[in-house]
Amino acid sequence: MENIDPQVEAERLRQVRALIEDLLREADICASVSLAGRAGRFEDFIFLNASWSVVRLTQTPQGDALRVKSKLADYNGDRQLQVQHQAWSAGAVHGLGLETARMSFSLLEMSKVVDKATGAEHHELPRDDPRDGP
Repeated sequence: MENIDPQVEAERLRQVRALIEDLLREADICASVSLAGRAGRFEDFIFLNASWSVVRLTQTPQGDALRVKSKLADYNGDRQLQVQHQAWSAGAVHGLGLETARMSFSLLEMSKVVDKATGAEHHELPRDDPRDGP
């Protein structure tokens, strides 16, 4: 059996995440991304930082927070552009939610088939990420 260092695998996933985030920024799009590595390692994230998005996920002492910022002053008085960005942002969040839910149900059904075919056992792993503070 191949020996996998879980911390090395976790770091590999974080590096891939950083590459994907760079691509998303460059392409100016939003995304919901789940990466799976070996040894039960996962990296999941939502990227809403497109230039046109009025939605941001932020970290607070209480945990993750959703921030919506779209003042007319942010658009130099261009109400039409403000409304367009609001609509695109609302559509992106809603669409990502629907597609992620749909994909989740499909993956759960697929996992039942794989479990039955392989006799696999798997266990929930606690989050173990050096980016998380004490």
